[in-house]
Amino acid sequence: MAIAYLGTFPWLPYPGSFLPKALPVLVAAGWLLRAARSTSGRRVGYGLIWSALGDVALALDDRFFLVGLTAFLIAHMCYIAAFGPQAQLQRPQVLRAGGVVAYGVVLGAILGGATNWQLPILLYALVLTGMGVTAALRRGSRLVFPGALAFMVSDSLLAWNRFLMPLPLAHLWVMLTYYLAQGLITGGMLDDQMLKGSEGYPDS
Repeated sequence: MAIAYLGTFPWLPYPGSFLPKALPVLVAAGWLLRAARSTSGRRVGYGLIWSALGDVALALDDRFFLVGLTAFLIAHMCYIAAFGPQAQLQRPQVLRAGGVVAYGVVLGAILGGATNWQLPILLYALVLTGMGVTAALRRGSRLVFPGALAFMVSDSLLAWNRFLMPLPLAHLWVMLTYYLAQGLITGGMLDDQMLKGSEGYPDS
């Protein structure tokens, strides 16, 4: 479904384009909420639903940009709530988290001076970085952290294109990295269903 939506790019925007845009993430949410046996899995499922609402808002009109931003902010908070209880402070995870923090600081500094939306953008950058940090620190499937990084790249491309300078094929790259992110995060949480059974991960 994601590939089908990407294939319609030459005709964007078209009536109802928000539906095929959001549908892949809604299906992932339904799949995860149906399969999840842990609180963390369900929290990611709720985050996917908020992400789909953000997809719809951003596809409708620029007037709904703040609505979309808020929906994705809540989605990232759901991911933080899912990843945080599974964090562990071992050297490899801490080093990864440090890299995420450095990226978030640079991103926030660049965007904070490039737009009149300083407070909402900086708040979003802070929460986005928090999502990346908790993903870096969590134990479990190795798919989740690359998914979080892809999400950060997707949001960075979106913000760069909107507030700094237009990027060639920006929407294509934003959506490619976005679908990759949601797919990896969803796959990682589903993978954890098996890992928990063999390694005894807590139901958190």
